[in-house]
Amino acid sequence: MMRKFIWVFMLPLLLMLIACQDNSNERIKLNNDPLLIATFNAKQIESLQSIVAYVDDRLVSKTNSENIEEAYHEYFDSLNNSLKKNIVWHAPFTDVEKYQFLKTVDQDVYNSIWCWIKNGEGICDEKLTEIDQIKDSQLNISGLYMDYLSQLGEKDSRYKDLHDFILSSGGAIGLGAFIFVHEGFNSGIVKNRLWAAIYLLTLHDIDVEQQGDLEKN
Repeated sequence: MMRKFIWVFMLPLLLMLIACQDNSNERIKLNNDPLLIATFNAKQIESLQSIVAYVDDRLVSKTNSENIEEAYHEYFDSLNNSLKKNIVWHAPFTDVEKYQFLKTVDQDVYNSIWCWIKNGEGICDEKLTEIDQIKDSQLNISGLYMDYLSQLGEKDSRYKDLHDFILSSGGAIGLGAFIFVHEGFNSGIVKNRLWAAIYLLTLHDIDVEQQGDLEKN
C-alpha cells in the first residue's frame, strides 16, 4: 500500500523531469521570437529556419558533436581562440558549398539579409540571375535583418554595437564581427543562433586566408 502511494506521488514528478530534459539537440524554433515574427512573415521565417538548419548540420559535422548547441559552443570557442592567438581558422564550408546552398534560399529572404557583389559593386534587392558568377557577398544594410538588429539593440547593447558596426562598415564584415556577441553567447536563443548562422554564411574563403597570413607575420 505504501509503495503504491509513493509511486502515485512520484509519477507526476518523474514525468515533469522527463519533459524538462535537455532539448539542446533539437532544432531551434525561430517563430518563438516575437520580434522576429513581427519583422518577417511566416514564409520568410521558414526560409530563415532552413538557413539555420543548414549551418546546424555543417557545424555538427565539422565538430563531430552529437549535440547541436554543443557544436556551436565548441566551434565558436575555437574561433575565439584563433582570433586571440592569430592562428588559422577553418570555415565550416567552402564558398562553393555556401553559394550552392544560397541558391535554394527564398529570394526575398536572401535580399533581406545580403547583397551580392558584382564587379566590386554591391547589388541589393535584385534577382540573382547570375549566381554562379558570384564570388562575394555582404550584409544588406537596408534589409529587414538590419531592422531586426536595430530593434534588438534597443534592449541589448551587444546587438546595438553589432548593428552600428555593420552600418559603419557598409555591410562588409570579417572574422572580428563575432566579438560583439561572444560574451554570454547562448546558441539556444533565437537571436544568437540566427546571427551565428548569418555571420558564418557571410564570411568568405579570403577571410580564412587572411587569418593564415596573420600567423605567418
